[in-house]
Amino acid sequence: MRTISLLLFAGIMIACCACQQASYNKKTNRRPAPMTSADSARLFKHANACLEKALQDTTGLKPLLLDSAWTGFRTLGDKNKGMETAGEYFSLYRNTDRERLNEVLNRLISEAWWGEDSLKGWLYMLQGWTLRKLERYYSAAIYYEKARELSDRYGGVHDDPAGVIYKSLANIKTRLGENEEAVKLLLEALRLLEKDTVAENRLSNMVDRANVYNDLGAAYQNMENYAEALKQFQTGLSVLQGIKEQTSDVAKAKGLLLTSVAVVLAYYGQLGPAEQKIREALAVLPPENVRYRFSAYTCLADIQKQSADDSGAMRTLETALAFADSNANKESSVETREVVKLVNTIGWTACAQNDYHTALRRSQEALHRLFPNIAADAYTQNPDPSWIDPENAVAEALDLKGEALWQLYQSNSTPAHLDLAGETTGLAVQMMENLRDAAVYESSKLHSTQQNRRLFNRMMRILYARQAGGDRQAAERAFAYSERSKAVLLGQKLAADAALAKATLPDSLRQREIDLKEQWATLKNELFERQMEGKALDDSTAKVNSQRLFYLENELRALREHLSAAYHIELDKQETPAATVADVQKKLLRPGETWVTYFTDRDSSLLYIIAVDQKGVRWKRQAYRENTVRHFIENFNTLALAENRSGDPGLFAAFVRQSRQLFQTLLEPVFTGGAIPKRLALAPDGELALLPFDVLLHQSVAADTAEADYAALPLLVKASQTRLVPSASLELFNAANGKIRHRGPYVGFAPDYSGSALGQVVSGAKVVQDAAAAFEGEAYVGPHACLDTFLNKAAGYAIIHFHGHAEASDSEPDYSWMAFTAKGRPIAKVFLPKALSASMTLGGAASRLSPAEREHCLFAHQIYQAHLGADLVILSACETGMGKVALGEGTLSLSRAFQAAGCPATVMSLWEVRDDATADLIRVFLENIRQGQDKDEALANAKRSYLNTAGNAFPYFWAGFVLTGKSDPVRLSGSWWEKPGVWVLFIGAVLAVGAGVIRRLRKTKR
Repeated sequence: MRTISLLLFAGIMIACCACQQASYNKKTNRRPAPMTSADSARLFKHANACLEKALQDTTGLKPLLLDSAWTGFRTLGDKNKGMETAGEYFSLYRNTDRERLNEVLNRLISEAWWGEDSLKGWLYMLQGWTLRKLERYYSAAIYYEKARELSDRYGGVHDDPAGVIYKSLANIKTRLGENEEAVKLLLEALRLLEKDTVAENRLSNMVDRANVYNDLGAAYQNMENYAEALKQFQTGLSVLQGIKEQTSDVAKAKGLLLTSVAVVLAYYGQLGPAEQKIREALAVLPPENVRYRFSAYTCLADIQKQSADDSGAMRTLETALAFADSNANKESSVETREVVKLVNTIGWTACAQNDYHTALRRSQEALHRLFPNIAADAYTQNPDPSWIDPENAVAEALDLKGEALWQLYQSNSTPAHLDLAGETTGLAVQMMENLRDAAVYESSKLHSTQQNRRLFNRMMRILYARQAGGDRQAAERAFAYSERSKAVLLGQKLAADAALAKATLPDSLRQREIDLKEQWATLKNELFERQMEGKALDDSTAKVNSQRLFYLENELRALREHLSAAYHIELDKQETPAATVADVQKKLLRPGETWVTYFTDRDSSLLYIIAVDQKGVRWKRQAYRENTVRHFIENFNTLALAENRSGDPGLFAAFVRQSRQLFQTLLEPVFTGGAIPKRLALAPDGELALLPFDVLLHQSVAADTAEADYAALPLLVKASQTRLVPSASLELFNAANGKIRHRGPYVGFAPDYSGSALGQVVSGAKVVQDAAAAFEGEAYVGPHACLDTFLNKAAGYAIIHFHGHAEASDSEPDYSWMAFTAKGRPIAKVFLPKALSASMTLGGAASRLSPAEREHCLFAHQIYQAHLGADLVILSACETGMGKVALGEGTLSLSRAFQAAGCPATVMSLWEVRDDATADLIRVFLENIRQGQDKDEALANAKRSYLNTAGNAFPYFWAGFVLTGKSDPVRLSGSWWEKPGVWVLFIGAVLAVGAGVIRRLRKTKR
């Protein structure tokens, strides 16, 4: 004991002296005196003695001995012995006090004196493991990601990076909803396992592979790709069939995979086989394997519920919960978050049975399990947002609690229930937003926004109830929540691009980002091509491409992190600030304009309409079914109807009736005194983004007796000029972000489709050439309207105009396309796929383009990554404003791609358009723009002119083109006031006149 005390005292004294010397040196700006070899030897001897005594300690002094050893090795700069000490810290606390271990590892990481290498990666991995055990998954992912990066770069972080790093990180990503990222990590883990051919690793390697296939299937299952999920689970089982040794690890892996297979079978409605698989899993799983048996029980309960055995399902759930609690102190105990998910499931089951008190009790129990300082029976208590890492289990518990409270309020009208429902749902929204922002891929972010739309739905119902109860601020709060659900991802992309553009980056870094994105786009297109051709995505070629894609994405992420750190721009945290009603009134509204925001609640078949003008804000709720919009548009959106039935009285009567009903549903309730505003800014939601509001009737018409005269109808376009806007927040951002100085006023493209299945566009060349002459801009027609010309010339013009063939795809919106002249060769480093399969469908037009022609298509995802910056983009082509409709985010179309490329206003079509009518409309629109009219005014006037002069006013011909985005006049850089020579002459004239006046004054004085 005396020896230990002396060693400890010596170590502490050494540490104190080192700290005092460092402090003195800092105060006096002196460099530390170099240690002599004798001093170093003595310090190493004492530090090493402390470490050796710590290994043997049974007296409770081990933490102090390790502290002394760490300080000594740190002073010596001996990183190997330092890491040995770190390993002893880990062994000391890993099973006894993980909170303390987290604190110690944080300190060691902050004090680690050496640069990034495999040893630092090992330290990061230990901290990732610790945070994962503490169920702080978002924070754990950060450290595992650092460990993975250093493992890839230096190796040696761990003997089994596939399982310990990649699989662990993928598991966390899955929990956070980042399934696309998880798939790539797991595929890399499989590659590493297949690469390991060491004989003694065979058994563990095969078990690891089976487990990776299970996780891979789970990720696909979360992405709702059940066929691929089942394939991965079955592959995992086939791997296990090749193992002769029946160890507990083999049994656990088999039981887990059987459970996973059962989940997919249940999804396909094969409930009998699914239950059989669960029974097999329970028979195989060892009794001591608590987690996997727990998972099997929860799966069995779900199967029983689908079989309409609600009481049996509830008994199984309660059995699973009791099983987890009775084994809570075992090493293989069920993670708290998994138990919480089960408690939430019990609560939602109670909700389905209208037992809202039980649902509320279970939700509070779930929160208590996650945050022990919240009482299980204190329903007014919610977690402080500062406590919460992004975590699904927390969001789900808050979601359940909010729903239970809302349902209780509806049954008893207790104000306290309404207030607490609003507070709790607001917290759930905040948590889901945190989860969305933690995701890496936009596809995962988009999936998150769609999955959690119900939270915004409930918040709207709560706020509407508050308005009915006299809350005068409810409408403004509803507007704010609506903004939080609209065009968020588009705003984040534009904000990050703007921050990057303002940074003074070296050209080499900007070019590096461009190069990586080009390589990424090429690989993405190659993989998509294989998918369209029906080729396997797990063959050797696809695996190589997937691996390359994975590394490219990591390089891009590392580059963004470098830019964020080096230039103080947090690219992943950029966003457009949420606009308020006051912002709209003070900064966005023009004279005579009303801003109308829509919010669709599909769960309840309700539509919320919020109108803002200078007089105030009005909020109404209407019964509404989205399919009414599509049914209405089907009355006039095809050429066959236009040519064959435009004079049909029955079709006319249906149009008039439905158009008037939509006006009374969508607009009339929020117009004050029935007066129609001169200008309307409409922020649609869902299918409303596909509606040409201009055709709605603002007055009643006796349709059954009237002649089929569309021009005589009281169409909205005659009384008001309309535009669509993604969100007020995005509009505010675009207004504040300033205007780009353009190198020219106009550039137009009219491709030549000679010999193409698409057919020639007759009017294109003349429309583009006439516009270029009027604007003193550039026109590229026929063979000059090639893809490489567009990519080289489009950026930098105030107006980009394309008059040709294009189509949107609702199934694969990234592959919506614009077709250019199929002559010449695409330039190098263009985001283009190789020749695509002849069976591939682009925008619904199967086999319309030959593989050679497809090489000359520009795809939406390529536009999305570009930086064009035009004030206005006009696509005189088919269905360019169509695409996949995503609630809140709008239509995933070519229009959105151009907005993401920095073009704040687009004019595009909602259906297939006829060339001659399009040419007539766009000519007048461009002339109006040239005269300085607002964009919405210019389009409305062009439509009015068409109605007054065209022989056929059927809506197909003129109503399909809509303006989305900013309405201010196009800033034409070719205008006389922007030409330097004009200003030189003007200033010279002013000086000459001034000099003449001065001379006259001097003569007068004489």
